[in-house]
Amino acid sequence: MTDALREKLARLARTDEEWTVTGRVLAAPEGATRESLLQALLDEIDDTVLTARLVFGYGGEGPRSGRLTVIAGGRRLRGILAATDELGADPDLLGRALDAETDADAGTVGALFDRFVAGALQAVAPITVIATPRPEGAGADLSEGGIGVRQLAAAWDLEADDPGIPDITRLLTRCGADLTASLMRNADGTETAEPDAPAEIAATLGDLVARADSGKDAAAPTLTIWLPHMGSTAPALGLARGAQGGRLAMAFAPGNLAKIQTAWVRITRKS
Repeated sequence: MTDALREKLARLARTDEEWTVTGRVLAAPEGATRESLLQALLDEIDDTVLTARLVFGYGGEGPRSGRLTVIAGGRRLRGILAATDELGADPDLLGRALDAETDADAGTVGALFDRFVAGALQAVAPITVIATPRPEGAGADLSEGGIGVRQLAAAWDLEADDPGIPDITRLLTRCGADLTASLMRNADGTETAEPDAPAEIAATLGDLVARADSGKDAAAPTLTIWLPHMGSTAPALGLARGAQGGRLAMAFAPGNLAKIQTAWVRITRKS
């Protein structure tokens, strides 16, 4: 099964998507941070393979609202079409193809998205998106060029998308809040465990890591999942092996499986 197909199945399996009159909810305000909201926006761009118009918004039509319309495709941000006045977008940025080779473009775009996220945090409002698969009219010619998601992640200082950080660390950064417990053994043998994990679960995770045969580690990263029997109250278990070595054993509610699988595919697929 290819990474693309695995991710497609994970997305189809999601049952927790929320919709409002302004679109699909990307990130709820509860517990949101600058990093978590920027990551949600980056993930949406990363998921956009075919050229599409994405309208990001927060606050609906209220006085503390904002809207940012972009063109994305090929997992790149192709251009900025429009932004509401309070975001203070540079007019020179709108309606043209973005240039990955121009540091000014990455910096200006980064600052614009930062203002958008700051507005959402101040309004305590969810961020939503409406995606139009085939843009017509303005922006239809922005199908080439653009800034890649890794470059955007670097501009926004998003640790979860830094390819220099081990896969298992990035997975824990992305999904730590979705786990009941975790035990990470790094390539150098050091361990990081969830301190408040129930003793029985902690022991199970320790067994998973200890029984994993390091001699069978491959260059390609792997994620193995064990689901409980139907009707059981036991958590699901997972073991991630990173391309750089090390393992992350996890216990989580079965309902969080799709989130973890999707995060793993995003982390391990090639840019």
